[in-house]
Amino acid sequence: MRRVLSFALLALAAAGAGSGVQAQGTGIILGGVVDTGNIPLQGAEVVVEGTGWTAITDQTGAYRIGGVPAGRHTLTVTMLGYAESSAQITVEAGQSTIRSFTLDAQPIDP
Repeated sequence: MRRVLSFALLALAAAGAGSGVQAQGTGIILGGVVDTGNIPLQGAEVVVEGTGWTAITDQTGAYRIGGVPAGRHTLTVTMLGYAESSAQITVEAGQSTIRSFTLDAQPIDP
Protein backbone atom coordinates (compact mmCIF):
# COMPACT_ATOMS: atom_id res chain seq x y z
CA MET A 1 0.00 0.00 0.00
CA ARG A 2 2.83 2.39 0.82
CA ARG A 3 4.22 1.92 -2.70
CA VAL A 4 0.83 2.81 -4.25
CA LEU A 5 0.54 5.95 -2.09
CA SER A 6 4.14 6.96 -2.89
CA PHE A 7 3.50 6.54 -6.61
CA ALA A 8 0.28 8.57 -6.39
CA LEU A 9 2.10 11.39 -4.57
CA LEU A 10 4.90 11.47 -7.13
CA ALA A 11 2.36 11.58 -9.97
CA LEU A 12 0.53 14.47 -8.29
CA ALA A 13 3.78 16.38 -7.76
CA ALA A 14 4.82 15.87 -11.37
CA ALA A 15 1.42 17.00 -12.65
CA GLY A 16 1.57 20.19 -10.60
CA ALA A 17 5.20 20.98 -11.36
CA GLY A 18 4.80 21.43 -15.09
CA SER A 19 1.27 22.75 -15.29
CA GLY A 20 2.14 26.44 -15.54
CA VAL A 21 -1.31 27.22 -14.12
CA GLN A 22 -0.06 28.11 -10.68
CA ALA A 23 -0.21 31.82 -9.84
CA GLN A 24 2.87 33.66 -8.63
CA GLY A 25 3.12 33.65 -4.85
CA THR A 26 1.30 30.35 -4.50
CA GLY A 27 2.29 26.74 -4.05
CA ILE A 28 0.83 23.27 -3.96
CA ILE A 29 0.16 21.08 -0.94
CA LEU A 30 -0.08 17.36 -1.51
CA GLY A 31 0.17 14.21 0.53
CA GLY A 32 -1.67 11.17 1.71
CA VAL A 33 -3.82 10.01 4.60
CA VAL A 34 -3.62 6.48 6.04
CA ASP A 35 -4.77 4.75 9.21
CA THR A 36 -2.42 3.23 11.79
CA GLY A 37 -2.36 0.00 9.76
CA ASN A 38 -1.06 2.01 6.77
CA ILE A 39 -4.36 1.53 4.92
CA PRO A 40 -5.21 4.52 2.64
CA LEU A 41 -8.25 6.49 3.81
CA GLN A 42 -10.57 7.58 1.00
CA GLY A 43 -12.89 10.48 1.81
CA ALA A 44 -10.83 12.24 4.49
CA GLU A 45 -11.16 16.04 4.40
CA VAL A 46 -7.96 18.09 4.36
CA VAL A 47 -8.43 21.78 5.22
CA VAL A 48 -5.99 24.68 5.02
CA GLU A 49 -7.26 26.53 8.10
CA GLY A 50 -8.50 30.08 7.59
CA THR A 51 -8.39 29.96 3.79
CA GLY A 52 -11.39 27.98 2.54
CA TRP A 53 -9.03 25.64 0.64
CA THR A 54 -10.00 21.98 1.06
CA ALA A 55 -9.50 18.60 -0.57
CA ILE A 56 -10.99 15.15 -0.18
CA THR A 57 -8.65 12.16 -0.39
CA ASP A 58 -9.03 9.75 -3.30
CA GLN A 59 -9.09 5.94 -3.26
CA THR A 60 -5.31 5.85 -2.68
CA GLY A 61 -5.60 8.28 0.25
CA ALA A 62 -3.90 11.02 -1.77
CA TYR A 63 -4.90 14.69 -1.88
CA ARG A 64 -3.75 17.82 -3.71
CA ILE A 65 -4.53 21.47 -3.02
CA GLY A 66 -3.23 23.96 -5.59
CA GLY A 67 -3.03 27.74 -5.56
CA VAL A 68 -2.31 28.01 -1.85
CA PRO A 69 -0.76 31.37 -0.90
CA ALA A 70 2.90 31.13 0.10
CA GLY A 71 3.51 31.25 3.85
CA ARG A 72 2.86 29.32 7.02
CA HIS A 73 -0.43 27.40 7.28
CA THR A 74 -2.17 24.86 9.49
CA LEU A 75 -3.52 21.74 7.80
CA THR A 76 -6.29 19.83 9.56
CA VAL A 77 -7.50 16.39 8.53
CA THR A 78 -10.84 14.95 9.62
CA MET A 79 -12.73 11.76 8.88
CA LEU A 80 -15.67 10.15 10.60
CA GLY A 81 -14.46 7.39 12.92
CA TYR A 82 -10.95 8.85 13.26
CA ALA A 83 -9.27 11.39 15.53
CA GLU A 84 -8.60 14.80 13.96
CA SER A 85 -4.98 15.58 13.11
CA SER A 86 -3.31 18.95 12.43
CA ALA A 87 0.14 20.08 11.34
CA GLN A 88 1.94 23.35 10.62
CA ILE A 89 3.45 23.62 7.13
CA THR A 90 5.25 26.26 5.11
CA VAL A 91 4.22 26.71 1.48
CA GLU A 92 6.83 28.21 -0.84
CA ALA A 93 5.87 30.00 -4.04
CA GLY A 94 6.17 27.78 -7.08
CA GLN A 95 6.91 24.70 -4.98
CA SER A 96 5.08 21.55 -3.87
CA THR A 97 4.90 20.91 -0.15
CA ILE A 98 4.31 17.27 0.82
CA ARG A 99 2.57 16.49 4.13
CA SER A 100 1.07 13.10 4.91
CA PHE A 101 -1.01 12.06 7.92
CA THR A 102 -1.70 8.89 9.90
CA LEU A 103 -5.08 8.96 11.65
CA ASP A 104 -5.97 7.01 14.79
CA ALA A 105 -9.32 5.24 14.87
CA GLN A 106 -11.75 6.83 17.34
CA PRO A 107 -15.11 5.40 18.43
CA ILE A 108 -18.12 7.38 17.31
CA ASP A 109 -20.24 8.63 20.21
CA PRO A 110 -23.89 7.57 19.93
